[in-house]
Amino acid sequence: MAKYIVRGACGHDVPVDVFGTEEDRIWKLDHWYFGRVTCDECKKKKRAEFVERAKEYGLPPLTGTDKQISWAEAIRASGYEYLTNQIQTRIKGSEKGLYRIGYEYGKNGTTETARGSMDARIETFMNSVAIEEEKLKMVDRYFGYYTKASYWIEHQYLLDERHLLEWAEKHTPEIEENRVFEKEVQESLTITPENVVKQDRVTLKVSGNIIIAEYAKDADFIAIVKGLGYMWSGYDWRNKYPEVTGSIVDREAEIGHELLENGFVVTFSTAEAMEKAVSGEYEDAKTRFILKSDDSHLLISWIGKDDKMYRAGKELKSAKYDGNQHGFIVKASYYQDIEGLIDYMGMAVSEAAKAILQAEKDKVLKADLTKIEAHKSKKASEEAKLDEILQSSREVLVDLVEDED
Repeated sequence: MAKYIVRGACGHDVPVDVFGTEEDRIWKLDHWYFGRVTCDECKKKKRAEFVERAKEYGLPPLTGTDKQISWAEAIRASGYEYLTNQIQTRIKGSEKGLYRIGYEYGKNGTTETARGSMDARIETFMNSVAIEEEKLKMVDRYFGYYTKASYWIEHQYLLDERHLLEWAEKHTPEIEENRVFEKEVQESLTITPENVVKQDRVTLKVSGNIIIAEYAKDADFIAIVKGLGYMWSGYDWRNKYPEVTGSIVDREAEIGHELLENGFVVTFSTAEAMEKAVSGEYEDAKTRFILKSDDSHLLISWIGKDDKMYRAGKELKSAKYDGNQHGFIVKASYYQDIEGLIDYMGMAVSEAAKAILQAEKDKVLKADLTKIEAHKSKKASEEAKLDEILQSSREVLVDLVEDED
């Protein structure tokens, strides 16, 4: 065995142990290691990314050894994304087909024969969409069903539609039972307002710090969710709330309350959110906040249009606007100005941002203490020199007195 340092796929140097003869080791380094291995730090970051993505998809945490979980999280997330993207692509294709038929219907649907043909095509496309949407539900059920990391490692080469359908067929009785249960739960979490003006129901879901609102295309609904900062994902309306905006339960209650007030039927994800929405007793969202950008910079951000916040942030030293993050990036070294802004604008601060601000304060304090110690040391040195001079002077005086005697 010999130890080597190779450049990994992540671009960092990685120590590896390679067995075999010198010729074997050279072959293995070229074919197995160079540009293929990943350093431990990047592995940790990658695993954290997969765990975060799993939370966004609403998938449960996995159990097993750290190595198994790291491997299985990547397999599961990749399989989930692959199947979901395939199905959603087909749904989009069917929806485009419906739009084309609608256009043809308006243009050519004047005869009974033409209308009959188009109605049949519409029914075909609608059935296709329904089938694909059912498959999406199967994907959610399947990828949330197994929580042992070993299962995903053993089945990593079977994550395709054929395997999904075989699994669904095998678990049909269980799935049907779950459907009945899910429907009962949904009914218990559904509120119909007295002033109902919309018959379809809005479904609210929570995944980590993301709230998802599902509803048919409707101008009134879109105006409400946009007003609360929700964005269209391509399939539903979503809002990813930073930790500093407040409890995710309160945020679900907030959108639920707005929808109920405007006559929408709403199905909530939890009884707590439902009760708060009905009573209107929830904490307002923090709309101005400071987050960590990196180890030496902070993000000054806010929700919605806020001219006052924009002007105040712009005045900070080193402030640079970042459109992707909707806020100003500032150097944490200007912590005094930043803390002044926090007090003036009543801003919320994330725990990570607090840690960076404290680190900057500690840095300055350490520098001040170093200066004080240096000053003390210099003063002590000067006093020592003065004592030495005085001592030398006393010795000279004594010698002179002795000479006179």
